[in-house]
Amino acid sequence: MGEDTEKQLRISEERYRLLAEHFNDVVWTMSVDGRITYVSPTVQRMRGISPKEAMRQPLEEIQPPESAAVTAAYFAELAAKLEAGETPEPFRGELEYYRKDGPTVWTEVQVVPHLDEDGQVVEIIGLTRDISGRKESEEQIRRLNDELEGRVKQRTAQLEATSRELEQFIYSAAHDLRAPLRAIDGFSLLVAEDASDRLTHADVEHLQRVRLAAQRMGLLIDSLQALARSATHDVHPERVDVTALAESILGELQADGIEHVAHLDVQPGLVAEADPALLRIVLSNLLENAWKFTAGRPGARIEVGARDHDGERAFYVRDNGAGFSPGLAERIFGMFQRGHTAEEFPGEGVGLATVQRLVAKHGGRVWADGEVDRGACISFTLPEGDTTRV
Repeated sequence: MGEDTEKQLRISEERYRLLAEHFNDVVWTMSVDGRITYVSPTVQRMRGISPKEAMRQPLEEIQPPESAAVTAAYFAELAAKLEAGETPEPFRGELEYYRKDGPTVWTEVQVVPHLDEDGQVVEIIGLTRDISGRKESEEQIRRLNDELEGRVKQRTAQLEATSRELEQFIYSAAHDLRAPLRAIDGFSLLVAEDASDRLTHADVEHLQRVRLAAQRMGLLIDSLQALARSATHDVHPERVDVTALAESILGELQADGIEHVAHLDVQPGLVAEADPALLRIVLSNLLENAWKFTAGRPGARIEVGARDHDGERAFYVRDNGAGFSPGLAERIFGMFQRGHTAEEFPGEGVGLATVQRLVAKHGGRVWADGEVDRGACISFTLPEGDTTRV
C-alpha cells in the first residue's frame, strides 16, 4: 500500500471517528456473528452509560419488552438472511431504551448492512437518534387533542340539550297560545255580529283588526311549530329527484294561485342525497317566497337550478320579484327578520330561518343575493350529497 493511500485511509478513518464521537447520534457496529464491535461515546449522553457498558449489555437489559421484541425479531431475521447468504433488509423504526438513571429514552434507529466490493456483508452499521423531545411533544398534542375532543363532545351535548329544551318550549308555548287566540278571534266575531246595530263603523274596524292580528298570530304559531318539528327530525338522506320535487311544489302553487302568472324554469335532471321530507320543506319555503314576491309583476319568472360556486355544487331558487336591499342578505335568515313589511307582503319571518336550520342539519350552508325591485336568489349547498345530473 503506497504512502498516499495510507495517508488517505488515515484521513478517512479520522473523519469517521470525529463524526461518530462528536455528533449527537449514537453510531454502533455489529459483526456478522452478532457481536457489538463498536459504540460511539455519544451513548454516555443518551443513556448514561459508557460505550464498554453498552457493548456488554444483553438485549433484555437495554430495552423495555415491546421494543426488545421488535429488535429481537429483526436480529433473528438478519441472522437467517446472513446464514442463507442473502443481504438483509435495512431497518428503520422507533425504539425505547433504558437509561442508567431516570426515565427511558425514545430513539429512532436505522440499521444498514455494510457490503464489501463483492457484495458480501462484512458488518452491520447502526445509527440511534434521541427523539424523546419529539415523542413528548406528540404525546402532549395527543393529550390536548383528547381534551379538546372531550370538551367539544361535552359542549355539543349541552347545546343539543339546550336546543331540545328550546324547541320543546316553543312547541308547548305555541300549543298553549292556540286556545286564547281562537277565543279572541271567535268572541270578536260574535261581538261584531251580535252588536252590529249598536257599534260604530270605527268599532267594527277595530274588531276586524283584532281578528286579523289573532289570525296572523295563529299563522306564526303554525310556523313555529313546524320549525320545532323539523328541528327534531333526524336526517335520513336518500337520492332525491330535485327537479320533480320542485315541479310538484310549483304545481301546487299554480293550482292555489290562479291569477298569478309566472314563467317557471326548473333545470332538468337535478338530484341530491338529502332527507326528502326536510328538502321538501326547504324548497317549499323558497318557492313560496319566490311566488309571493313575484305576484302581480309583469313578466314574472321563477328559476330552480344548480351551479358551481367556489368549488361546491349549489342549488338556487331565483326570481325577478320585489327583491331586497343587499344589506339585509344575512339578516333575513334570522328568526322574525323580514325584508318587507307585513303590509307589503304577508309572512311571519320564519321561513328562511327554517331553511337555514334544515340546510345546516345536512351539513350545508345557505346565502342570499338580491336587489330591490330586481329579484332575489337564494342558494344552498348539500355537501353530504352530490348534485349530479340523472
